[in-house]
Amino acid sequence: MKGWALPVSLYAKLASIVGLLSIIILSLTLWTVFQTTQSLMLYQAKQKASSVIKTIDSALESGIPDYEFESILLSLQAKDRDIIDFNIYKLTGYLYDIASTNRRLIGSQATAEGLLAVRQNKTISRLLQNTLTVTSPLHVNGEPVYAASVAYSLSRDFRQIRAILTTILIYGLAGILVGLLIILIFVRRYISLPVLSMAEFAGDVARGKLLPNDKRYVARRDEVGLLAGNFAKMAKQLYQLLSHLRYTSDKMSSSFSRLIFHGDQTVRGVLHLADIFARMKQSVKSSDHMSFMAMETSHHVIAALQLAHEHYQQQHQEVWREDKPYDPTKYYAFFTKLTMPDHRLDEVIERLEREVARIDDRFAEQHDALMSISSTVKGQRDGLREVVELAQQLSLLAQGMQSSDEVT
Repeated sequence: MKGWALPVSLYAKLASIVGLLSIIILSLTLWTVFQTTQSLMLYQAKQKASSVIKTIDSALESGIPDYEFESILLSLQAKDRDIIDFNIYKLTGYLYDIASTNRRLIGSQATAEGLLAVRQNKTISRLLQNTLTVTSPLHVNGEPVYAASVAYSLSRDFRQIRAILTTILIYGLAGILVGLLIILIFVRRYISLPVLSMAEFAGDVARGKLLPNDKRYVARRDEVGLLAGNFAKMAKQLYQLLSHLRYTSDKMSSSFSRLIFHGDQTVRGVLHLADIFARMKQSVKSSDHMSFMAMETSHHVIAALQLAHEHYQQQHQEVWREDKPYDPTKYYAFFTKLTMPDHRLDEVIERLEREVARIDDRFAEQHDALMSISSTVKGQRDGLREVVELAQQLSLLAQGMQSSDEVT
């Protein structure tokens, strides 16, 4: 499986711990067995030595003379090959050897253990390497007169102990190897592989793959199954959260795009309003100028009319003077002159019509400008209302994301 080659694998750590604990337990077991076996061996050796010494004590009570002790000692040594040395000491002024399996020691002074056993009237044991020496006083009429010292060889017993310990060691090491093999199979199959699978799944989660296909360990009713189930639940919640975040981000992106669009439209509308107001200002100035021109033209018209009226009055008086005789030719010329058009008046009226038309055009432009301003203001009002609604939606989305973060 991908990711199996780890610097220090879980199996290596567990095998090291189990191996170390097994070695410690095996060492303690060997030490305990050695101490127990050695104590039991020493106890049995002391019991054997005490039994042999009791045999000598029984022979002493039966009245056997001192010179026969040597044959008894040799006979006991022949029966028990573990007896290295057997001595009997007698207290006659001083404690000396009267019988021994080693003839060279007969007549020699007793050992320090023999003297101490007689003086303190107790059995003394001493272990030196593989030899156990037991010295015990022998009584005559209740008094310690003799002392018997038996030296037992424990080499055969130690060989048996070493054989037992070697057997235990071999079986222990075999058990450790079998245990490590079982750990290798069990841990790799039931612990390492699931943990590595979940580690791979965690890597997939880190790479964005939030829907695992491997659900082999979810059904297990142990810690691994619980961990796998929690991993699957975490992945599902992460997938739902990221889906919600993706939907929220898309919605926020759309809302921001619309907000930017309406903001751009608002800026354009403001610029358009500024342009319209500038044009209105220019139109108002032009209207003022045209009004002034129309007023001046109307003054000219009034002056021309007054002049024409004065001319008519003058001609009328000239024709109808009482002191002059009736002249039909003058009457005809007067009426012809009255009926002829006055070109100055026509020019003034034409100018007045043009100015009125221009004023009408200017007022039409101002009306169109005012209608455009009304439409622009209405559009900007709708755009600002939509901007406010988008801001409220963004606030709700932000609150929803905060609630999702708190739940997560």
